[in-house]
Amino acid sequence: MPSSDIPRLCGGLFLLQLLRMKKPSTRTKAEGLKGQKDSVNNQRVFEALIRIFYPDFKINSDESFAKDTAEYRACKKSAGINLPFKMKYCDSTPFDTMVKTRYNDILPVVSEFADLYLDLEDTKACDAVKAILQTIATDTTIEPEDIFYINGAMTKQELLEQEELVLEPFLLGIWHFILLHKPNNLVGRDTFLDWNEQGIEGDQWTYTSHIGKDYPLDIKLSQMNGYTFYNNSDTVDEEVLEEDTEEYTSEDIMSPAYSAYRVLFQQIIINPVVNQFIGVPGSSQIANNNGIININFGATAPSSAPIPYTSQEPLDEEYYHLIVGYTYKNRIIIDKSRALNEYISEETKQIFSTENTNLLKGLPALIMPEADRTGAPQDVTLGYVTKVRSQDNGVILYVSKDLEFPMQLLIEHKELFGISHIFELSRTHWTIKHINLLEAMEDAGIHYE
Repeated sequence: MPSSDIPRLCGGLFLLQLLRMKKPSTRTKAEGLKGQKDSVNNQRVFEALIRIFYPDFKINSDESFAKDTAEYRACKKSAGINLPFKMKYCDSTPFDTMVKTRYNDILPVVSEFADLYLDLEDTKACDAVKAILQTIATDTTIEPEDIFYINGAMTKQELLEQEELVLEPFLLGIWHFILLHKPNNLVGRDTFLDWNEQGIEGDQWTYTSHIGKDYPLDIKLSQMNGYTFYNNSDTVDEEVLEEDTEEYTSEDIMSPAYSAYRVLFQQIIINPVVNQFIGVPGSSQIANNNGIININFGATAPSSAPIPYTSQEPLDEEYYHLIVGYTYKNRIIIDKSRALNEYISEETKQIFSTENTNLLKGLPALIMPEADRTGAPQDVTLGYVTKVRSQDNGVILYVSKDLEFPMQLLIEHKELFGISHIFELSRTHWTIKHINLLEAMEDAGIHYE
């Protein structure tokens, strides 16, 4: 990527800065030998961070969570069974609704997160906050008018003018912005490599970046309880990025703040708020099934609805839809005789079916007409399957649209996309390929951001 793509704000780099603030381990070597777990290791911090966004989150595989945590921090992975950052695994709408309508009910959970896992007496807290701010300032994909919810709605420009910040609302606002608008964690990979050094492959990474050291404002950072942090240091000390090596066991969070938040979150899911904003900017009313809720958002009213699928949506690392014989429409009806029964491996066929529609949602898709054998120019559309409905006359796929690229690129690099013969692109059908689509596109010279 060109240098203008560094830095880029994403979840992995946010986690990296949070882990720089992490409390040191309180477990002694003797306690470790006796099997006592580290209460503030990377995985536990990451799991608690995920539960701010999705309180019912449960790790599906304790054995792989250490690797998932490390790869998410390194911006090598966006989503998966342990990383619920896309619609296939978790709907972000309830969290977005909570932030925009029940903001003060989430803050105690964030405050508890900070108290449990962050070292609030270390200068790294200010260093990390300034690193995040400078990343936002120089990330050209974040527009000056883009909105952050930090004790009310504020634009990027307004955020960068703040000389005083409270840590908990700041962390909540940045995490919310990333999950809603910057979920493609892979775009931060070059930034991670720019900020960190590794001796040889397999060695621990060392954080060496100066990001934030020349941030133009002298930020006064405090906590909700009034505690004021030490200001950031002027020197740059190299920091070894710790890796978790012990077996991890997820634990339920039973605190009163978390339990109350979880109940409210479930109420949002059961009785979702209809985002109908009425009144003047800065003071809004939202109508729901129980009446009117009055909300103050500060200077700017929020947008009317979250955007679950955008050009920043992360590509799934495992599978993609290949839909041949159709020009792009946001709703495509496929005959069941052509649905998931051709050019599909037996292993993939055992996972997906037209009846289990939940697994089909959230996967990326390539949509194209049948290949014209005369060589006439044709395009392939990249999008996302956002909804699937099976009915008597076929399967309906609802598809978003992100970009188009020449079909000739797909033909020239067909093996990268799991296409063994050109004839497959000349027959109308819908299949699913067990292929990392992002890597295939990059290798074929098709750049997706």
